[in-house]
Amino acid sequence: MMPNGQWAEAITDEQYANVMVIKKEDTVLIWISLDAIGISEEFSDEVRSRLSKKFSVPIQNINLGYTHSHCAPQLGGAVGRMKSYDAHYLSYVADRIEDVTERCFIQGFSDVEVYVKKADGSDYYSNRNGIDKTGDKEIGILEFRNQKGEVKGLILTMACHSTVVNFIQSRAIHSDLAGYLCRGLEQRYGIYPLFILQAAGDMGNRCFRKGNDYRELIRIGDGLLKQMEHIAVEEKLAVNQIQ
Repeated sequence: MMPNGQWAEAITDEQYANVMVIKKEDTVLIWISLDAIGISEEFSDEVRSRLSKKFSVPIQNINLGYTHSHCAPQLGGAVGRMKSYDAHYLSYVADRIEDVTERCFIQGFSDVEVYVKKADGSDYYSNRNGIDKTGDKEIGILEFRNQKGEVKGLILTMACHSTVVNFIQSRAIHSDLAGYLCRGLEQRYGIYPLFILQAAGDMGNRCFRKGNDYRELIRIGDGLLKQMEHIAVEEKLAVNQIQ
């Protein structure tokens, strides 16, 4: 079930379950990002408990997040009037998360260093109550580089609603702005980044929007990707022995 109690009629983008496993000495962290408008506490607890038992990772070390695209499925529970979901789909997503996590452990760990790049998104999004209102407009890219300088893992993090396209008009499932930016960075790095949504309650592109269709998504998305080429800050995190 999608916004306003309507069912989607098409799928524009593949919906991803993206997993990154980080190890520091004996501590293992599992980070998961889902293309979803939201997830229920019950679904989160079920998945985290399942992974904790299978991979012997403390449940508090497993983080399950989502992109909050308003054109993506709701995974359990309810958001507004979206109170219907497919139990078979929930089971399918949980299985895919477990499969991807297992592939991470099978692939093994690489010694890496973490670099943070920061870009400015203020030309494309702001506080939705007004451009002059307080808001976090900083885009963060975390690169996990091996000794050869190769990027082996990538995180994209920002505080902005992924809500360019109007679902009522498109009637299609897709990953909206978050997915568009991740696919753009995948073309650049060869790695699909883990997306971490920051506190974006009042943050979005409403004040900059010139439409609510796919053409506008391309305009906003390409503009932000270009901003990411002009990195204002790059620094190495003082964290040692990360894999």
